[in-house]
Amino acid sequence: MPITKVGASQFSETSGVTTRLLTRSPNAVGNLLVVGFSASDFGANLSINDTGGHTWNILHTVLHDSPGSVSSMSWWTIATTTSSIDVTCTSTATAFCIMTLEEFTGVAASPVDQVVRSAAGASGTPTSPSFTPSVDDVLVWVWCADSLTDMGNIDGTKATAGSNGPAYSGGDGSEYRVLTGRSGVAMTAAFAGSGLFTLMAATFKPETSVAFNIPIGAGVLGMLGQILDAIQAMSNTARIVIRRS
Repeated sequence: MPITKVGASQFSETSGVTTRLLTRSPNAVGNLLVVGFSASDFGANLSINDTGGHTWNILHTVLHDSPGSVSSMSWWTIATTTSSIDVTCTSTATAFCIMTLEEFTGVAASPVDQVVRSAAGASGTPTSPSFTPSVDDVLVWVWCADSLTDMGNIDGTKATAGSNGPAYSGGDGSEYRVLTGRSGVAMTAAFAGSGLFTLMAATFKPETSVAFNIPIGAGVLGMLGQILDAIQAMSNTARIVIRRS
C-alpha cells in the first residue's frame, strides 16, 4: 500500500507565547505522526510531549539560527492509539511560535530514511540540500519557517501543501510528495519564496511485506523454519504476512 496522508493537516502560529498545542485522534494505530516547530528566538530550546504517552523521536535536532532569529526542530512517532491526544510543543523563550502536525499511513515500522536541513543564515529561494532516497516510493516531508509564498518542487514536481497558514500568509508551512520509484536518485525539495529561511526535509520508507505459504501437512519444525527464513530475508521496513494453505 503506498504512503498516504490521512486526516486534516494541522497548523498553529501565535506571537508572545511559549507553547503551541494541537489535538488529534490518529486514524489508525501504526500511522506516522510528524511535527515541525519553530520559535522566533535563536536561543530557544524546544521540546514536545503528548497526553497519549507516545515516544517522540527527534527527526531534526534543534537549529539555532542567529541570522534568521529562529530556532527550529522536528519529531516523529508511530501512533499507538486512535483516542484523542493533545500534542504540545514548548519553547524556553517567549516568542512567535509555529507548529505543524500531520499524519500518514503506509509507512514502515522504522520509517526514517534521509534527513537534511538548511544551514543557519540560509537565504534566497528556500531549497534543501541534496538528498538521495535509499528505497523506492518514499514520502518526502518538508517544513520551512519564514519567507514562503507557495509550495515548491520536490524532485522536479510541485509538492502538495501540508500544514500551512492561510495561503502561506504567515510565510511558514510544510509540503510533501510520495514518490514512485526514485531509489538512489539525488534530489532537492524547495518552496516558493525569498529571503532568510530555515528548511528541514526528510524521507520516510514505505511499508513492505513478506508473504509465504505453509502447507497443511507441514510439521511444526518446517513451519518455524519458513518463518525464520522469512525474518532473515526481510529488511527492517518489512511486515510478515503468514498464509496457511
